[in-house]
Amino acid sequence: VRLNPLTVLVSVLLAAELAGLLGALLAIPAAGVGQILLREFAPAGRRTLPPPAPDRPRDQTPAPGRPRHPARRPPAPGGALSQEPPGGAPSQEPPPAGG
Repeated sequence: VRLNPLTVLVSVLLAAELAGLLGALLAIPAAGVGQILLREFAPAGRRTLPPPAPDRPRDQTPAPGRPRHPARRPPAPGGALSQEPPGGAPSQEPPPAGG
């Protein structure tokens, strides 16, 4: 059981005030039992999401003036797959220095 540090602090201080040293020693186990009971039996702990809505069939006819499958555009020159610079000419690297 993972208890919130603030819960531990409050339970130890409250139990020590009410029952002294014995209360302070038993505060953490009592807080753990209380947390388990709240998780199991509290209605707020049983919140669930609503069931998903059923899938609606999609209309298979395209809207007026729109093609069923959009046309593919050719790749732009000098795109990400191209090895050439945008000018179309292969790049010319300067000769290595010192040679």
